Amino acid sequence: MPWCPGCRTEYMEGFKTCSDCGAGLVDELEPPEEVPVIYDSEAFLMSTADSVEAGVIESLLKSYNIPVLMKHKETGAYLNIYMGMSSFGVELYVPESKLEEAKEIIGNNSSDIMAENVEEADFNSNEIEKKRRNRTKALLLLFLLSALAGIIISVFYLMFQ
Repeated sequence: MPWCPGCRTEYMEGFKTCSDCGAGLVDELEPPEEVPVIYDSEAFLMSTADSVEAGVIESLLKSYNIPVLMKHKETGAYLNIYMGMSSFGVELYVPESKLEEAKEIIGNNSSDIMAENVEEADFNSNEIEKKRRNRTKALLLLFLLSALAGIIISVFYLMFQ
């Protein structure tokens, strides 16, 4: 059976060219070239105060095709899942071969990152404060309603006894 050397697709007898890439078909394929896999070790880039700042920096670096590994300090990953935030901070790591490029990108954009973080932190703190007040009001209302229900039940119990 003929094979396409480019696509590595098998064809039925009688075909002379590949319908996908137009290459001439051969009777036997050569073994594929093995591409060596190069693993790059991670290098510490920086430590951030919270996951919001880490996310901003990660997005910036990913736009330059630099992968980022985020490691939460202590129990920060669990707190981030449970509470939506962590006060332990996040460490960022990049491939060792991209470390200098990442530092240069962050150095050029540090003022933009800080400005975004300040605006976002103000917005987040206002939102968190609103949520906290609303939860407090809801708990207070629940407590008052249960106390009122207890009083009403006690009054009816005393009246019909």
